[in-house]
Amino acid sequence: ATSCSFCNLYLPVINEIAGEYNLDIYYFDEDTYDPLEYQEIMDLNYEIPAKCTTTGLSTTMKAGFPKPMTIITKKGEFVDCIRGYVVKEEVLNKLQEYKIVEVK
Repeated sequence: ATSCSFCNLYLPVINEIAGEYNLDIYYFDEDTYDPLEYQEIMDLNYEIPAKCTTTGLSTTMKAGFPKPMTIITKKGEFVDCIRGYVVKEEVLNKLQEYKIVEVK
């Protein structure tokens, strides 16, 4: 969200990584959707795995989730996540752990 200061700090980090490593990264910014589109997305009720939440319990997008949150997938399957803002090196370490990138 535009009002999320950590989201605003994190977006350039993610964009830089996407450019450097030619990754497909999809950024969901609730402020760019009209209210009906946003509601449709929330109604999908995507499950947020327990390891991605601050409570340690799985939840849904509709119920709320940490912002920013990075969901890491490989071959279309969930593998891990990053909660909140982290520096570029931490993102790269996580992506390297799953062999999504090879750090130069």
